[in-house]
Amino acid sequence: EQRQLEVRGSKLEEKDKNTFLLPTSNFQPSTTSNLEPPTSNISDDTATFKYGDLIYHVKDLKNTNKNSLKIILKLTHKDSHFTDRTDLHSAKARRSFSNQASERLSLQSAQVEEHLEAMMEELETQSSVVSRSSLVKKEEMNEEEKQEAFTLLKDPNH
Repeated sequence: EQRQLEVRGSKLEEKDKNTFLLPTSNFQPSTTSNLEPPTSNISDDTATFKYGDLIYHVKDLKNTNKNSLKIILKLTHKDSHFTDRTDLHSAKARRSFSNQASERLSLQSAQVEEHLEAMMEELETQSSVVSRSSLVKKEEMNEEEKQEAFTLLKDPNH
């Protein structure tokens, strides 16, 4: 007599008394990422990433730095949305956001987590571009401009 075990809607066949087999028709390993590049728009404090009908709105980018990507993230799917504060540098936080959002919006958690990782990489790239541009040498004042500035600094009426 062969026993069956049902786990999350899938019936598992018994191999022996301690081992059950997953049905082969449901198992499709992913060998490569088929993530399409998102449509994105990034500004100083906000960003928007669109993956098909999933739209991620990122807020609070001004409070991030090279060690922290703590943001407010809103995922919109059709007429529903899920919003939470999360840190994209934290795998645990990304997993938590993707699990909660996928449950609320009836999405696949792995897909949401893959999007978050791609967004993290894009935001890091943008951040490093901004950081490098701020390192560009500023134009120095000529002697006349320096004298004028010192005169203004020494003037007690200013």
